[in-house]
Amino acid sequence: MHLVNHSATKMIVYNKLSLLSFVVALFIPINGQDCVWNKETDFPSSNPPLIVDNADGHIVLPVLEEGERIVRVPAGTTLTIACSEYSLDSFGVPAVTAVCVQDLVLDVDGTIDVCFDATLETTLWTEHVLHGHSISAKEIDPSRPSFKSSTGFFTVPMSTVYSQKSQLQLMIDVLGDEDLANTIIDTHKEWYFAKGHMSPDADFVTEAEQDATYYFINALPQWQAFNNGNWKHMEERTRTLAEDHGTDMRIISGGFNILNLDDINANPVEIFLGETAGEMVVPAPALTWKVVFEESSNKAAALVGINNPHIDMAPETLCTDICDQLLWIDFDIEDLAHGYTYCCTVEDLRAVIPDVPDIGSVDLLDQ
Repeated sequence: MHLVNHSATKMIVYNKLSLLSFVVALFIPINGQDCVWNKETDFPSSNPPLIVDNADGHIVLPVLEEGERIVRVPAGTTLTIACSEYSLDSFGVPAVTAVCVQDLVLDVDGTIDVCFDATLETTLWTEHVLHGHSISAKEIDPSRPSFKSSTGFFTVPMSTVYSQKSQLQLMIDVLGDEDLANTIIDTHKEWYFAKGHMSPDADFVTEAEQDATYYFINALPQWQAFNNGNWKHMEERTRTLAEDHGTDMRIISGGFNILNLDDINANPVEIFLGETAGEMVVPAPALTWKVVFEESSNKAAALVGINNPHIDMAPETLCTDICDQLLWIDFDIEDLAHGYTYCCTVEDLRAVIPDVPDIGSVDLLDQ
């Protein structure tokens, strides 16, 4: 996990979702040098991992500090984090390697990279690799695990945030009218916020990798009509493209801006799904975007979907729409009710969304 403090008000966390049952979260060092964990609060209560110092092969043991059982690791230490046999049976991997870099920095190998805004409690982007040569041979499991939280990211109960009852009450409160709220949240029309995977389970081959996608930090609030509509079509077309090419694709997905809805007085209101200590958190993004990058050909393209099924006209785009140049985009991109969609060059998208990672100079992934 890599944390960078960009300003006094914005704290960005880079995390890798691991295949292990223990996912390294926001561990706060006490003295600014060591990596420090509280054995009681920062470890799972059942099947806690073993942390081994790679230099001497010894297990890192806790010590008592001011009545707390503390695990302390000096900066620069390379560790092996290993699950118990029970967890290995569930996840199929023995361990991951992690490095305590300095201060708040812990680098952990994993399946999905996540950039997280700890102030607004929202994910800015995720990144993973889609293996096109293997995706057709992926493991199929019709059951889906429940979404899980990671220690230190969210201060609000995320299962409540995504409940339709909670969302309806939220709309009543912020829009100022119950009848209006009931026209905004309508389950029959798929007008409610779903847990929108940024790195989708279907992009992964093994069941262990698929299960690793079910963390709240790998999701953004998307209207279900969009999540099950054009966002799903984007994911499907991306997988088909990777499979047809038989290549690895780097997939980067994220959200941008905050969704606005009109209240009873026709005043725009920003939509947040949670509140903590008087501050609004977990914003619903105005749009979600996806960068598809084929490194072997140095070609890429960006897709943008509007996260608002209530619009009645096409919105202004952030870039020159080039969907007509992408032969692999063949769904109804102008479907307002299921997520109006347009396409950009990655360079144009980065010009307006600074959080989009820099992948360098690339050609257009047009077919």
